[in-house]
Amino acid sequence: MTNQITELFSELIKEEPLSTLERDLTAADSCVLESVSPFFGYYHDGPMAQPEPHLYCVLDGFYSIMEVTRVAERINAGRNCPFDVAAGTLSMGEETCHILRLKHISHYNEVAGIQLGFINAGIGFKPRRRKIDSRMTVVRLFKFIYLYPPEDGVFMDARNPGMGYFTLPRCVKWEDFKPLTNEVKNDTSILYFDAARISSYQKGAMKEMVRIYKEHLSPEMLRAIRDRYRKILG
Repeated sequence: MTNQITELFSELIKEEPLSTLERDLTAADSCVLESVSPFFGYYHDGPMAQPEPHLYCVLDGFYSIMEVTRVAERINAGRNCPFDVAAGTLSMGEETCHILRLKHISHYNEVAGIQLGFINAGIGFKPRRRKIDSRMTVVRLFKFIYLYPPEDGVFMDARNPGMGYFTLPRCVKWEDFKPLTNEVKNDTSILYFDAARISSYQKGAMKEMVRIYKEHLSPEMLRAIRDRYRKILG
């Protein structure tokens, strides 16, 4: 099965509330934002425990995913527990900034040291200018996803058993995706899930997808959600 896993470079768009991390936990008084509720559509709606933190370090400019990944690999080489990194942007109203997303960090006191590793490699961070408290933010990430072969048209994530994917018949803009997802949730028996929009490029063509997060997600649940999206889209 491992040899059949498909690796896709993708753009993921989601929305979640962010707050600024305390000053003494960051390097050079930089702006680092914490996701108050990762997978907001799932954990906010249902009475469940919170997932691990997702942190967003605001960069002083654009750095390619190759630059970011190369530095992260060097930093991780000296760590017992490697962190995961992705590059992307945050949009709050009309303001957009470049970011690094960090996860798989066991304690907040590791953040400053990781940042220093990036700074020493020439990747800089913006200074903290104001405090942000649980502000809804559109997050756009560029990352790799790893999929098992499809089961009746749906894909399960090879690294996270709570994630699954399915294709859409056409591209749906983010401003239309949010109300679409709300309509799906109001009209399905599968309660409590988080949805993100994904675009991937495979075999010379764009693949428009939805990423679903739900604890104990099964292919059957995923197909039910997919069928509702497709029914509403017509």
